[in-house]
Amino acid sequence: MFSISLKNGALQEAFNKDSNAFLLDSPRGAYTTMRTLQSQKAIFQFKYHVHRLKQSADYMMEEEKSNAALDNPRYDISTLDTDLFQIIKDNVRAGVQEFKNIDAEKELKITTLLTWQLYVRYLFI
Repeated sequence: MFSISLKNGALQEAFNKDSNAFLLDSPRGAYTTMRTLQSQKAIFQFKYHVHRLKQSADYMMEEEKSNAALDNPRYDISTLDTDLFQIIKDNVRAGVQEFKNIDAEKELKITTLLTWQLYVRYLFI
């Protein structure tokens, strides 16, 4: 299994790691896993995945605030409402393009992790 990781749109690493190991090695955050269709030309229910990612992040941050873990959050994810879709779309597009250089026909499993440390990580398998 060959995987690549992006952080804020930049290729971070290529490795042999599955999505479970990727999530365990990453900071706490909300994640979703998507699948490509039509030889990497589309993502199944992309808008739903972005909505679910945002909703999960909101719930997790509220929980942390109520537990006093974040008295002053380092980043208010609510400011991403209008931009989150485009940020994820641009990053997923960049990752799919990286993978097309390796195997243009393989359908991809894309795990997207949104953390509170001002970045989004992606794993393409």
